[in-house]
Amino acid sequence: MIRPTLQVHALHRMVRVSLAFALTIALASSLPSRVHAEVTASGDYTPSDLNATPGSQLGGPTSADVIVGGTGATGEDTGQVQIDSTGAFVDDLFTPFTNLQSDNATIAEEAFSLGLVRITDLNTLWEINTLMTIGGGGQGFLEITAGGRLYRQTDGSPSADVDLILGRDEGSQGFALIDGFASSLVSTNVDVGQLGYGRIDITERGRVGTSETAQLGVDAIGEGYVLVQGQGSRWNVGDGDFPGVDTEANLIVGVDGRGGVEMLEQGVIRVENDVVFGQNATGYGEAYITGQGSQLWVLNNLTIGDLGYGDVYVNDRGLLRVGDDALSSSMTINSVSFLNMGGGTVRLNDGVGTIVNDGVIRGDGRIEASIDNGTIGEVRAAYSIANLREQLLITGDVTGGVLEAFGGEIEIQGTATPAEIRLEEGIIRVGGVLTATALTSITLTAEPSAIFADGGASLGGTLEVDFAPGFNPAITDTFELISGPISGTFATETVPTDWQVFYLPDSVLLANIAAPPIFAAADFDEDGDVDAVDLSLWEAGYGIGSGAVKGDGDANTDGAVTGIDFLTWQREQGFPAPATANAGAVPEPGAVALALTAVVGLALRRRVR
Repeated sequence: MIRPTLQVHALHRMVRVSLAFALTIALASSLPSRVHAEVTASGDYTPSDLNATPGSQLGGPTSADVIVGGTGATGEDTGQVQIDSTGAFVDDLFTPFTNLQSDNATIAEEAFSLGLVRITDLNTLWEINTLMTIGGGGQGFLEITAGGRLYRQTDGSPSADVDLILGRDEGSQGFALIDGFASSLVSTNVDVGQLGYGRIDITERGRVGTSETAQLGVDAIGEGYVLVQGQGSRWNVGDGDFPGVDTEANLIVGVDGRGGVEMLEQGVIRVENDVVFGQNATGYGEAYITGQGSQLWVLNNLTIGDLGYGDVYVNDRGLLRVGDDALSSSMTINSVSFLNMGGGTVRLNDGVGTIVNDGVIRGDGRIEASIDNGTIGEVRAAYSIANLREQLLITGDVTGGVLEAFGGEIEIQGTATPAEIRLEEGIIRVGGVLTATALTSITLTAEPSAIFADGGASLGGTLEVDFAPGFNPAITDTFELISGPISGTFATETVPTDWQVFYLPDSVLLANIAAPPIFAAADFDEDGDVDAVDLSLWEAGYGIGSGAVKGDGDANTDGAVTGIDFLTWQREQGFPAPATANAGAVPEPGAVALALTAVVGLALRRRVR
């Protein structure tokens, strides 16, 4: 039997009872300037009288807990309640108004039950003193729209216990929609997806306030997700919705289960204290921050993958911000966890912090921080869609771990001291000093690959160079591996047969030693070295304005012997061919430098950004 629908209207209106099981929801207020609530209930719900005192103001405290759907009191399992406003604002928008109050409330209590509560119209309010459950055992739906509100505490103060649950039991589902300007849901501690599935959607300037801890995906089989979408839509995890209350609020995404947050189209999540993705061993947490103005702001510490694992995606001008004016916050990425950049920005402590990375940072975007990769952390850039290069900019320093550019570009504005460099069809640019004293591995193809060290390169360790399968360069090809002021050499070199590494003052090159002899630009006597004899030839020819040849001291083949040719001699002097090579049969470093200008026709494969 379907329970009849009852409606209670505004001031001095008579209560209408349609059948024997009729329900009196509320009486009209005697205060004409107040906003009154109208409650419409149908189907399976309890209590039968939501007003504790007959004749009380419309709304007011109920005599018992409210259950909508799955009460177990009838043969039905589906219930629906709508709370909206009747009457109008007369003079003072801030005049106290009456509201619906209850101790506890559950939407869809029993398995397979259905429950729906709608709270709509500006300042229509339901206050719940202790616990609100959406999806206890069944499917529960809460819709707060057009300025409606739900507060978990009647006085707005926080409590120590979980007071808002979505998806309590195994198999349950709890959904909350907070949509529209001034629509709000305020609680202290929230669990989204305990043993079941929970989801909160905050859209079109809706607002949710959680004063203390928010947990998403609590049990190993629980799943919890929160979407914040649209300009002005916001979730505050902290004291922002509790004036005068100072709490250290945390957001845990994936406690033992799976959790996720998503910020789209200028949606914002602000967390007063810490955020953890993947807290325990079975926990997994993910975040998507997409679009200009979309932001996850963590005021204290961010951990991606604690004992579990996590994925954070920062896309299309979205912002992940960690820290406040104190500049003391931390950001940690643990093993098997990822920071995925898709055109967004990560900012730690206004750009002066250091990300501790034992996982993987990859993609395209801007990181305003330094990165400490330890021994196992990796920074990667690769080809993206349609073979476009990912371009990852890091404004600080990078230490330890792996730098890997497989088709992409990594630009480091500070210094770089990686434990390993991997390069294939990629570019690595370092504004400060590059210290490559461990392993540098370069796979050459028809596409350019190079390292640009504007602040200089300090070399040591091992260099491994190979050609990609199917790539067979000509013996006249020369590859610039490193560009920039060079200090030191690699201690160990592993290169293809008949190829050799040459060290110049401003570059490291790979050339084929089977090629015809090539001499340095300033090796005017072509004896295999650049020395005082070559200087004397330049002095003798200095001043020739045209028709000069190399033996006259013309290093740049312009037909004149000038100071420019002396500068070439000065730069190349003291750099003969490697000691292991036959000076009469192999190109010396300066000769390969000349090859870079194509004077002798060598094809340099160098990427120019």
